[in-house]
Amino acid sequence: MQHLLWIPGIGRINAFTIHLEIDTIERFSSMKHFLSYCRLVAGAANSGGKMRHKHSKDGNCYLWIAFTHAAVRAIQYFPEIKSFYQKHCRRKTKPIARGIVAKELGRIVSYVLTKEKRVMEPSRASP
Repeated sequence: MQHLLWIPGIGRINAFTIHLEIDTIERFSSMKHFLSYCRLVAGAANSGGKMRHKHSKDGNCYLWIAFTHAAVRAIQYFPEIKSFYQKHCRRKTKPIARGIVAKELGRIVSYVLTKEKRVMEPSRASP
C-alpha cells in the first residue's frame, strides 16, 4: 500500500480503498482486465456497423469512484497531469478527459503493483 501513496492524486483513503478492493493483482491476467474491472473503459454497443460507447455498470464501483477522485486531485495539484488533461480537453469534453486521466492512473497503479510483486518475490538465482 505504501507504493500507492507515491502515485499522483492517490491519498491514504484512496490507497486503502484500492488495496482492499483489488486484493491481489495476480487475479487479473492483463492490464486490460484490470482496467475493465475498475470501470475505466467504456462498454461498446455495436450494431449495424455503427459503434456506440456506453457507460458500463460491470466491475467494481468503489474502484471507479477512487480513480475518478484521484484524477480530480491529480489534475488540481500536479502540473504534468494538468497539462495532459488540458491537451485532451481540446479534443474531448471535460468528463471524457477526466476519465482518460483516471484510466492513466489505473495503468500506473497496475504497473506499480505488478512491479512490487516482482520485487517482493525471492530471487531464484543459484548461489
